[in-house]
Amino acid sequence: MKFLTRSILILLALYGLVFAIGDLYLAQVGIPLWGAIAFAVVFIGIQYLIGPWLVEKVVEIQWDDLYPAIPARNREFIEKLCAERGLKVPRIGVIPSGTPNAFSFGHVPGDSRVVVTSGLVDVLTVDEANAVLAHEIGHIEHWDFAVMTMAGLAPLLLYQVYAFTRNISSFRALAYGAYLYLLGQPIRRSPSEPHS
Repeated sequence: MKFLTRSILILLALYGLVFAIGDLYLAQVGIPLWGAIAFAVVFIGIQYLIGPWLVEKVVEIQWDDLYPAIPARNREFIEKLCAERGLKVPRIGVIPSGTPNAFSFGHVPGDSRVVVTSGLVDVLTVDEANAVLAHEIGHIEHWDFAVMTMAGLAPLLLYQVYAFTRNISSFRALAYGAYLYLLGQPIRRSPSEPHS
């Protein structure tokens, strides 16, 4: 899991660096606000398109459709739940790691994947593992991949408004309002709010 964490941190740093360099270039050439906003939308769009491919390249996943990777009762549960919900059965995989974890990823429900670690399968009963799998299927059913992409776009757009209008006197109030809103987001979120 240390390799995975290190890899994800490196990818995030590179992602942020590429965006910062692109933004700096756009500011140097004097692109208008609409161009900066378009850059953010395209950048997030590319992230959305290549994200699942990156996950599969960075993480060692043993896919259940190639050889059985999860217990048959868990696989049957997923198939039954998806049939009840009218969903295509996602591709199921296992990461060989002792750390109990699970996540889902993809673009849309039709190309989704659900991945668990071998540590999760080892420490949970079948019913407990099914509860975790149901949670991940819930992410797929509710299009959380797209929802989280849009949620990630909102602060980036606000940052662009701040960065590209803070030196324009007629837009200065808008710029600082966007900046203050961004600063307030972590504070506004209460500790009791559910996280997944």
